[in-house]
Amino acid sequence: MRQFSIGNLVIYSFVFLILFAIGSIALLFTDNYSHQQYVEKLNQLQSDNSRLVEKIHNQSEKIDHFVGRMDTIISQDKHIRDLIRMPQIHDDIRKVGVGGNTGGEEESDLNYLLPEGIEFIDFDKFNKKLDFYNRLANLEFMSYREITKTITKDLNRYRSFPAIHPVNFSEAILKSGYGMRRDPFIYKDKFHPGHDFSARRGTHVFATADGIVRESKVYGTFGNYIEIDHGYGYITIYGHLDKRKVRKGEKIIRGQYIGSVGSTGRSTASHLHYEVHHQNEDTNPGDFYFDDYVN
Repeated sequence: MRQFSIGNLVIYSFVFLILFAIGSIALLFTDNYSHQQYVEKLNQLQSDNSRLVEKIHNQSEKIDHFVGRMDTIISQDKHIRDLIRMPQIHDDIRKVGVGGNTGGEEESDLNYLLPEGIEFIDFDKFNKKLDFYNRLANLEFMSYREITKTITKDLNRYRSFPAIHPVNFSEAILKSGYGMRRDPFIYKDKFHPGHDFSARRGTHVFATADGIVRESKVYGTFGNYIEIDHGYGYITIYGHLDKRKVRKGEKIIRGQYIGSVGSTGRSTASHLHYEVHHQNEDTNPGDFYFDDYVN
């Protein structure tokens, strides 16, 4: 028999090594387990987010549609300001919504949560676009409030602008514009002082502004003819009508049914000839159409 003597230091060191080994093994298994759980959770999130990506794309399409409508509103705003002689909003002011910190860098990092095969989504750009058009919508709201205030001060004057089409565009099309054209009778270039709208006989014709009927008669090459005095120097003319529904001296309002499209007078087919005069000078009717931007 032999007797060995082990000091306390050796015992403590041995116990420490055992505990360290056990801790290392436990940590290794715990780390692997956590990683496995993380991968499984990530895969689950990516799978679930495939539906989220679809919704994002749908919302993006809606935003693009909204952008198109906003461009229409801006064009309409500019046109109204021209009509009522208000100064235009400078384009630099409309760019006020560009820029700004929207937390894009952090959100862009979320692309790792997207399902495999889904292309990168620029969340930063997405949010900046929303922020810009939200500010732009607020700007247009203030602009329209300013326009409304201006118009209300002199409503009669602005209702005298021939600001709508004389026919419904679902029933007629513009066939000949203002300016030089090939005359269908003499086959030579000749100035055309108005717009010709091709439509079926009987298609309704509407007054384009408030006013008083100055003439309603059969008049030379115009055939059935209506002339309306809107005041403030504005006069509109409607020719080649099939029927006239208003009388001389009658007071009318914008949008009122005044006659129907025909082919009376010097005409090759059923259509409406429409003119706008201002201060006894013919002008381009296209400069007045307000509804051109919403049809």
